[in-house]
Amino acid sequence: MINLFFAQVVQGAGLVPCGGPGEVACTSCHLFLMIQNLLRYAMQLGVVVAVISLVLLGLSYMIKGDAGKVVLIKRIKSLAIGIFLVMGAWAIINTVIVIVSPVDGIFNNWYIIECGGGLMNIK
Repeated sequence: MINLFFAQVVQGAGLVPCGGPGEVACTSCHLFLMIQNLLRYAMQLGVVVAVISLVLLGLSYMIKGDAGKVVLIKRIKSLAIGIFLVMGAWAIINTVIVIVSPVDGIFNNWYIIECGGGLMNIK
């Protein structure tokens, strides 16, 4: 879990792997790469926060008396619904894009962006 928070430091790259010493020059593709990196980090952080919240809510449920359990059950349900909505939305978008795009098209792995030679390669 420590690697989640320090993933960019461990990999030796910043938000955008360009413009630094020994790196390629920045292009417009690197803007999309930065957005992809930010979204990926936010999703990973969201999963960690959701798991920690679920554990803390479960502990509170075990410790509290009968009075607070109704509120905790509502919070646990809300957390589960939120996780389901986020994962379901991604699965629906991925399924639609894969079904609509050709078998060997560039959109089969639409969520991976690589910048090479100044061009944006969706891989």
